[in-house]
Amino acid sequence: MSHVIILVDDEQTILDVQKEALSEIGLSAESFSDPVASLARIQRGDVSLVVTDWNMPEMTGMDLLFKTRALQRPPYVIIVTAHGTITRAVQAMNQGAFNFIEKPFDIHRYQDLVKDALENYQRSMTSTIEAARKSQRKSTPRASEPLVHSPSMRQALEAAHSAAATDSSVLLLGESGAGKEVLADYIHRHSRRATGTLVKVNCGALPEHLMESELFGHEKGAFTGAERRNIGRFEQASGGTLFLDEIGDLLLPLQVKLLRALQERTIERIGSSSPIPVDFRLICATHCDLKAAISEKRFREDLFYRINVVPIRIPALRERPEDVEPMAQHFFKLLRSPLPKGPEGLSADALTILKSYSWPGNVRQLRNAVEYALVLCKGQSINATDLPEDVRTGESAPGSAQITSQAPTTATLEPPNVGLGSPTVDLTDSRGLKRSVQEAEAEAIRAALKRHHWKMAAVALELKISRTTLYQRMELYGIKRPE
Repeated sequence: MSHVIILVDDEQTILDVQKEALSEIGLSAESFSDPVASLARIQRGDVSLVVTDWNMPEMTGMDLLFKTRALQRPPYVIIVTAHGTITRAVQAMNQGAFNFIEKPFDIHRYQDLVKDALENYQRSMTSTIEAARKSQRKSTPRASEPLVHSPSMRQALEAAHSAAATDSSVLLLGESGAGKEVLADYIHRHSRRATGTLVKVNCGALPEHLMESELFGHEKGAFTGAERRNIGRFEQASGGTLFLDEIGDLLLPLQVKLLRALQERTIERIGSSSPIPVDFRLICATHCDLKAAISEKRFREDLFYRINVVPIRIPALRERPEDVEPMAQHFFKLLRSPLPKGPEGLSADALTILKSYSWPGNVRQLRNAVEYALVLCKGQSINATDLPEDVRTGESAPGSAQITSQAPTTATLEPPNVGLGSPTVDLTDSRGLKRSVQEAEAEAIRAALKRHHWKMAAVALELKISRTTLYQRMELYGIKRPE
């Protein structure tokens, strides 16, 4: 994607310096000493980035920013300010500027800012184009659109719609699989940041040493293996929304850095001490009781009040039985659509069983059950006998014990009933051989990984531990995914 860059400054010398700096990194730009003339060019379209001075005759940089933000496809804007005018810079960021740089600026810092802005703009445009393509596929059911029939879910959706009109932080509460990610998508799509990127991070899916780099990024050479600069998720979400799923699994050192990013709206990449302004809207989700985690010193109270501005509870599927049938029909159409042949619908007896089941795995489990039946069905419609055995019998599947929003995320593995810090305690297996607690736990993890085909969420659920704990213990025992 080629980019059009517009430079605006009433000092020709500054324009010349900027054009030379851009030329060094293979970029060209159109320069204007008259901001009014620059606006006329910007309004013609196809502009990716505007770098404008703050103080100019006839029109300030802030005026130019306001006018560009009103365009149908606004370019990103970097504000150039005089030294010591941080207050102005923050004001510009709050009004939608991508970033700012102070005069006299460091050339390398200027080049990095421009490259970051163009990378973010391209991601934003790609996301917008893809969203437009999806909206044209009206005949294809959309898995991410909330299906609302029950009063409790309607209330949650109304709260989400109200929250979408603001930039306030949202905390989505509910059991695993209840639809927290779908609601996060809904909030982003209906917000003023819908043209920006929705960046999703599962806080329980990565080890601690990788999570920091994923969130905050790193510079080349910051640590062994850092062969190039990595733009973190905070920067990727600038101008859009950052969704932190399973926020309760975020370890304390990273909670501190997240709190700082929320308070100051700046981050620092690993290996750098230069603050980088970020403009993002935060949505968090959790299935655990954060207040209990606070009392157990596993979650910071000050961070809780930062993310809990607009709490929205998503009811479990068993609390909204009115939604089961329309969701099952929706998943059937969605999953049946790409298949060349197959059943034509769900039978009455299958729907009766689906509506009477308790769904410990919530919406995710319902979708899986429909997919299972669709794959195995040999007749013209899905019957009760085509459904998974646990759904037919009304029992929970192995390892799918119901989790409530009050459940802590750090329960110990079962068996044994002792922790890793007890290496002297021995257990006896079925052959009469003694083994240590660590050996028993490693064996339990390996068995669960095999049963669930290395699906970490399902393994953690069965073992009743968080995914962060699961990764830590796999690393401790040297358990690696087979090639």
